[in-house]
Amino acid sequence: MDLSRFKACAEAYGADRRRWPAREHALYDRFAGTPEGAASLAEAERTDRFLEGFEVAGLDEALAETISNLPSSPRRGAGAAGGVVRRRFWLPAAAFAASAILGFAIGFAQVRDDGNADFVTQLLLGPESIREIGL
Repeated sequence: MDLSRFKACAEAYGADRRRWPAREHALYDRFAGTPEGAASLAEAERTDRFLEGFEVAGLDEALAETISNLPSSPRRGAGAAGGVVRRRFWLPAAAFAASAILGFAIGFAQVRDDGNADFVTQLLLGPESIREIGL
């Protein structure tokens, strides 16, 4: 049991001992009377009063009706689940295609035709690879 644990509990549960879990009551009793503990509880009390000042807004009947009329999401294995899989597949596929095209364009931009090898071989192997194999 240490002061840092007490401060963490005061931030989480507030200044009122009744809100703390029963297993933490001994910690509360030990540090509540110390100056550091009292400062932590005072800060927690300010936070408690701030949060208690908020009021829950009333239920918006139109919003509740709209939400209740929404279709439920399809379960896996159901007939409509194939549409969900297709919608999730296109984004990674498009990202892969874009990265492949970008990689090809960057690689193509680095190829120089120095006249020692034909252009297609140089394009596929790269200029350094062609020199290594002696073409």
